[in-house]
Amino acid sequence: MNAFKRCACGAALALSSILLFAGVGAADTVTDDFSSGSIDPNKWFLPPFTQGSAALTQTGGRLEFTASGNVGDGQAQAGLLSKGVGLQTANFFAQARITLDGGNPPFPSLGAGNVVGLALAVDPGATGGDDSYQVALGYVSGFGFALRQETKSNGTVTYTMDSLGNTSPKELFLRIEFDATTKALQALYDAGSGFTAVGSSVDITDWNIDPTETLGIYFFAVAGNASGDPATAAFAVTSGQARIDDFTAEGVAIIPEPALGAPLALLSLALIRATARRVRAARR
Repeated sequence: MNAFKRCACGAALALSSILLFAGVGAADTVTDDFSSGSIDPNKWFLPPFTQGSAALTQTGGRLEFTASGNVGDGQAQAGLLSKGVGLQTANFFAQARITLDGGNPPFPSLGAGNVVGLALAVDPGATGGDDSYQVALGYVSGFGFALRQETKSNGTVTYTMDSLGNTSPKELFLRIEFDATTKALQALYDAGSGFTAVGSSVDITDWNIDPTETLGIYFFAVAGNASGDPATAAFAVTSGQARIDDFTAEGVAIIPEPALGAPLALLSLALIRATARRVRAARR
């Protein structure tokens, strides 16, 4: 299973962060059960980021990740950035139902040494990739299902990974909470018995960010070699195998859509591409 990490965005994204988020202040709630005919542009920055033979599509009342690749291909990746952002001055949380259903035995078309993973992540918009916080459900061929929480603070990565066995399907609610008093992000999961904390919390005052900077919320999906190297076996994630549903972000601020709609879309796309471009191996 893979960690999903950001790369340097540079001064342009620092400027875009100011342009996108200046004046945002009111807390709100974003919900999406993905039941409409297409991804809602009022809730998400479109189009979704994709790299390689990957797609995030809304179908059958859910958001689906599909991907494929051949020997020698890099990882197939996709991401979707919410228009609801966290403020450092207000409690907020984001959560979604994540399902990996690869049959039994799981994901026979995934190929030896390959991974499929779905992550919920929070990070600042213009830190050069030094800081992020995420929780992910994944399946690694030859290892099984795993729940992973990863923190990147000032460029240093720490993580925990808990095995969830080899029986498919696996369906969890993944959640990230922010406490404005303690300035802490905490990942949680719910397998049907209520939310339980997973991994370690992070105090974002340890991050090298401005106290007025907002915290982006996004999904990230990946399939391919678990090491991040070119695939040594073909892989495929087909329709219905990797799903996201029942998204809620509460206590967030909605990014207003300015008159410069096209530049805003390009800036948000640059942000999520920067978020996705550096993928490291989770199996050390």
